[in-house]
Amino acid sequence: MTSKRKRVISTVIGGALVITLAQPGMAFADTRDKSQKNISNEFCQQTTSLRTSLLTKFSDKELHKQASSTSIIKKLSDKRSQIDTTRAQSRQKEDVKRTSHFSGLEAKATTDAQKQAVATFKTSVQTAINARRVATDTAIKNYRTGVDALIAQNGTTSLQIKQRLASSTVALVDKVKARCAQGADSKDVRLEFKSGLAEIKNSFNSNVKDLSAVKTQIEALEKIKKAAFAKADADFKIAFDTARTVLKSALGQ
Repeated sequence: MTSKRKRVISTVIGGALVITLAQPGMAFADTRDKSQKNISNEFCQQTTSLRTSLLTKFSDKELHKQASSTSIIKKLSDKRSQIDTTRAQSRQKEDVKRTSHFSGLEAKATTDAQKQAVATFKTSVQTAINARRVATDTAIKNYRTGVDALIAQNGTTSLQIKQRLASSTVALVDKVKARCAQGADSKDVRLEFKSGLAEIKNSFNSNVKDLSAVKTQIEALEKIKKAAFAKADADFKIAFDTARTVLKSALGQ
């Protein structure tokens, strides 16, 4: 996989997660704006309609729709399929070239010893190639599994945060409704509502900020994958160089 293609995947993942994290804030902003419009000197008279509006906004269906990570996984799956196809095609081309190279070596081998040396070289090289491919594929699989788990976890946590936002906001409305029922002044209740809403917003923003840690976790998985790639390449080079040295000696080169 080229570095450019890796950057594309990282961008898709990072961008998708940003969208997931941004949606709760958007939902809160809409709620705040609507709440502000409902707040007036007759605030107490409007608490019932405000509560109904909030319940509609924070319905389970809407929350699940906003927090769903299905679309993110789908985009990643499509991109991964393209990458896998390209990698398979590249390997197929490499196999064709290698077979041609082996044929050329076999044509040069004239003695039984040389023919055996070429056969040993072919086996050693093919074994090294298979080992590198297995190591590479395993690293890719582990990386993707880790990323998928983080995205799913992020979606679940995001949903939980929005559910807490919904319940705390509705609870605040119920609280001010009770104050109104007790005969409190509408203007005072309005101020209490504004203060409570500010506290909810601060708590929400703090929780959303904590979700940004997923980006760091994905970067850590990326480093692990790159390290596995580097080791696979290094192991292959050692095996190939050793096999080539033995072959050259047998062919008298």
